[in-house]
Amino acid sequence: MSKNKINTNYFFVNRALLHSDRWLSEPFTRGQAWVDLFGLAQHSNGFFRVRGIKVNVERGQLAYSQVTLAKRWKWSRNKVRRYLKELENNKDVEQQNNEVTTIITILKYNDWQVDSTTNNTVNDTASDTTEGQQKDSKRNTYNKDKTVKTVKNDKKVLFPLQEIVEHYKHIKKYDTIPNWDKEHFARASASAKRILSQANNKEHAYRAITEIGKYCDNEGLSWTIETIVKKFPDWKLGTLKINKPQPAKEHIPDYLTHKLGDKI
Repeated sequence: MSKNKINTNYFFVNRALLHSDRWLSEPFTRGQAWVDLFGLAQHSNGFFRVRGIKVNVERGQLAYSQVTLAKRWKWSRNKVRRYLKELENNKDVEQQNNEVTTIITILKYNDWQVDSTTNNTVNDTASDTTEGQQKDSKRNTYNKDKTVKTVKNDKKVLFPLQEIVEHYKHIKKYDTIPNWDKEHFARASASAKRILSQANNKEHAYRAITEIGKYCDNEGLSWTIETIVKKFPDWKLGTLKINKPQPAKEHIPDYLTHKLGDKI
């Protein structure tokens, strides 16, 4: 394949499909699982953190355990293990285990995928579609499943789950506490994922955290990001009401309470 020309057998699919009910509602076929690996793989070098441990993920790699893939594909763990082993034997992938997850490398990723730098090499009939894919390639594939930072031109870009956690930290003033991420980030990001799944968009999630937090503060209640998850449905329905304190009764002097004609 020429480096300067995209093979005409390519077609382009928005990665939003990978997180849709249409894609995830039934057990995967073997072919679907193969395509899914490409969709979950990184477009560009990046990293994420698990329990405070930094995990580097390069282009063409994905960091998913067999347990996670089994849940996603609706397979048994043994079926996932056999399938990945078959791909490994066919020299399609390599697997590398570390202390927190499994790194799967698609060995011929660049032969199967368009390089995001080839935005001037597409013919006219595919140019609009390619441009769209290259814009998507600036995002990180792990947006829905993991909290990942992608590094481009030495700039760190935060993605939805981490942004939600950072907003929560700011509201609670945890962003000044050393080692907070190491001790609490994994659990907080799991709750952030649940918040994002209920919210209309990221800004909606921000507003929920802010307003539910204020509600709890006004009620004198302690709260965490898990509290946001629990109260989100009521907040979204508008049934989360702040109980306003009752006004104090006006004090009436005793002499005004005597009936007319009573001796004082």
